[in-house]
Amino acid sequence: MAQVKKKVLGTVHGAVGDMVFREKFGNSYVGMRPKSFVPGKDDASIARRNRFKMVIEFARAVNVIKQLKYFWDVYGPQKMSPYNYIVKKNYLNVLPDDVSNTASLVPDLGFSITTPTINITNTRITVTVPALGTNTGIDTNIEKSIVLKAILFFKTPLQPKNKPFEFLSLESTAQTLTLTDPIVFNIPLSDYETQIYDLYSARKGFFALVTTDINNKPIRFSNTENS
Repeated sequence: MAQVKKKVLGTVHGAVGDMVFREKFGNSYVGMRPKSFVPGKDDASIARRNRFKMVIEFARAVNVIKQLKYFWDVYGPQKMSPYNYIVKKNYLNVLPDDVSNTASLVPDLGFSITTPTINITNTRITVTVPALGTNTGIDTNIEKSIVLKAILFFKTPLQPKNKPFEFLSLESTAQTLTLTDPIVFNIPLSDYETQIYDLYSARKGFFALVTTDINNKPIRFSNTENS
């Protein structure tokens, strides 16, 4: 059995997939569970597995957006992957069957967005951001463009055969950065994405803005907004 030197989720007990976590004398250990192992069927065990699955899927959805992954890499602890850092930071922000409004697409506080207007349909996401203002710390001499990053979370499937939940990772095209005028972002949904949307009766959106320089390098991020 291997010893865990750096704890990602704090103190972990029990099984996740084929791995078994144990705590002994203040140290954490991980090993492979026996083939004869039967996962706990009590409510607490089921809820724990479902919660871990939820945060893993959320982290995957964030991690595939390259500019968001970049920030998680820059802000994360040395030798911890961006994906693992997303899991660590958001583990307490998910439930066994939901993602809370405190879930974050970014690793730290960013610049604020004042009351954006968010409209989500099965064909398009439209987000109107009021003028950002000049006290955000954004340097328009360096930061030339701004782009919207979005995660859509779906739950409550309309058919029993559908997955209990689903995530979509989405990005807008880049807009010219302005601090004095509203900015409108549009993300059209593909036919596949529309079909996913129509499979569920409940949905939630998470959004963050990213500024970039003339070479499309990410410079700064906003706080996460949700709807």
